[in-house]
Amino acid sequence: MFIFTNTTIAFLIITAVFYILWAYIPDNALHSIGITYHPSKYWALAIPVWISALVITPFMPSTVRELHSPSFRCCQTLTFHRLALDPHCRWESDLTDEQRKMPALYDLPLTQVNAAIFGGERTAEREEEKKAM
Repeated sequence: MFIFTNTTIAFLIITAVFYILWAYIPDNALHSIGITYHPSKYWALAIPVWISALVITPFMPSTVRELHSPSFRCCQTLTFHRLALDPHCRWESDLTDEQRKMPALYDLPLTQVNAAIFGGERTAEREEEKKAM
């Protein structure tokens, strides 16, 4: 772990003072003092903005994701029908008449899914045709 010594703290203070002086003193005043080789004033704003962006940005996606996601016990995140539901979640009492008419969702058997995707019925028909020949 890095330990701040008196020398390190003094260096940081002196660097901050020079940075603030460079940022606020106009270029012509720096030239009259004899300082002609210095970075552009663009960097007076760019450096703090880049540093703050690099520090804050990694935390933004997870924070936004957590703010917009429902709670773990909310019925919108549950798929198993026997789990205890949060009473504040939207459930059947909040559904419209059209939504109540829709059939309940359930898992399809894998054989039915494969038949729909890969044409399982057609292959069964083809096997019967091959046997008939």
